[in-house]
Amino acid sequence: MAINRRIVMTGVVMAVSFMMLFATLAVTTGASAASTDQSSQITTEVGPTSDLGGGDHFLVKFGSDAAFGILWGNETNHNNIYFVSYVSRYLGYINVDYPNGSLITKQPLKIYTLYAVQLDRLIEYNDSDGNGALNYSPFAGTVFSDLLGLGHEQIYKGVNLDTAWTASNWQNGTEVNGNLTWSFTVTATNLSYSYNPRYDASKDMSGDNMLNSISLTFHIMASTKHEDNMAIPQWNVTMTRGLFGQPKFSDLDRSNDLNVSGNVTDYHVKWSKDIEGWDVDPQDANPTIMAEYHVLVVNYVPPRVTGLMALAECQKMIAATGDNGTMTADNGALDGLSNIAAFSLHTPRLTFGGLTSRIGLFEWVQNCTVDGRNENATGQVTALMPFNVHYRGNEFYGFIASVGISYPAGSSIVQDPDISSQALTDVALTGNSGGGGGNPVSPFSGVAVGLLLVVVVGVVLAVLITSRRKGGKGPDFYEKKTEPKSEWSDYYEKK
Repeated sequence: MAINRRIVMTGVVMAVSFMMLFATLAVTTGASAASTDQSSQITTEVGPTSDLGGGDHFLVKFGSDAAFGILWGNETNHNNIYFVSYVSRYLGYINVDYPNGSLITKQPLKIYTLYAVQLDRLIEYNDSDGNGALNYSPFAGTVFSDLLGLGHEQIYKGVNLDTAWTASNWQNGTEVNGNLTWSFTVTATNLSYSYNPRYDASKDMSGDNMLNSISLTFHIMASTKHEDNMAIPQWNVTMTRGLFGQPKFSDLDRSNDLNVSGNVTDYHVKWSKDIEGWDVDPQDANPTIMAEYHVLVVNYVPPRVTGLMALAECQKMIAATGDNGTMTADNGALDGLSNIAAFSLHTPRLTFGGLTSRIGLFEWVQNCTVDGRNENATGQVTALMPFNVHYRGNEFYGFIASVGISYPAGSSIVQDPDISSQALTDVALTGNSGGGGGNPVSPFSGVAVGLLLVVVVGVVLAVLITSRRKGGKGPDFYEKKTEPKSEWSDYYEKK
């Protein structure tokens, strides 16, 4: 499965208006904080996986709440390359005041996030305006289906990187400057071009009509430290009664921060992308190659939180903290981008997160090497879409973005992007922060629950009947049922 083929089209079909609702915890470490190296507890996992379409994978893990790594297709299960962070995130502690007078104190606001960057395809185009950006519709389904005659620059051909990759050159678990490091290379060879159907491919007489090889050499670093005396937010939440007596979010204000201890795992992967044997079209007056990435950020709110209030009310509560999360470039937040107007990036990085924190950082070196020459790489964001999906029995909410990095075309192209992230795990209140915790008692009354269930069941039946009368498949159409539950179902994301 490729994000832009199935997951993205799911988001398009659903046409929902959700944006990324959850941001990362801003953690401040006090001056007297103790720090203890815990890197010896980092483990790795290598081998087959069924996640994200399947293939092989390499994971760096700390406990059950932090997993980072790389996934790639193999001979028996073709796939793209994915960079993944899948861990828990703490947004602080909440005190919930219900209209019946009950009060729940110091409950951890802990959610889970998948942050994935997919290397999808390579595209050759004519950069006729010289700005190093290509205007096209990345979520249209294929690289050529977006040619609408609206002033787009000419696309000549593309290479789909949903293929078989071979891993080699493995170096495992070396310690460098307090970090554990791993390195290996994945390579795909002899990849056929897909040509623009509006272009006469017979005029392209250059080369052997295939990309000879593309390889990515990964350098992965990870470290974990136990930290004391970290400050995290505390929020006072006020609830009111809804139409059927159910708790509804009303208001939120920030109280004094709480001191906690926890384990902080830092993760960083830098890779060298080496493209060899690209056959530049002789008709291309301004030949440019773009590597297209798709970035997915989706979040799940677990039952421990939704036990305090309904999912929609949780979303409102988290939004009220002012740390909803977005994609930031050039010191500004991006949202609502069109699907046919690329946003050129003036700085070589994208930050994913909220007002005071981040989920991950995607950046790249602006210099690249093309046929032995030093050249400049340029970046763009082509589209940013709200997104939700019913996945493995849970509702995930967030956004997906299409990102491109362009290079002057040549037979040999080398460039170095990197991704970083961080997880906070095993959080516990310290000092005089007080107690809290335990499984909260549902504030729903039996009568209200019964009445609400009747309403919900009626709505669900109406949706099912209506959708099937119209030839639809009903809500289950959006659940990806082709992938069995895998070992990643217990790991989540943070930064």
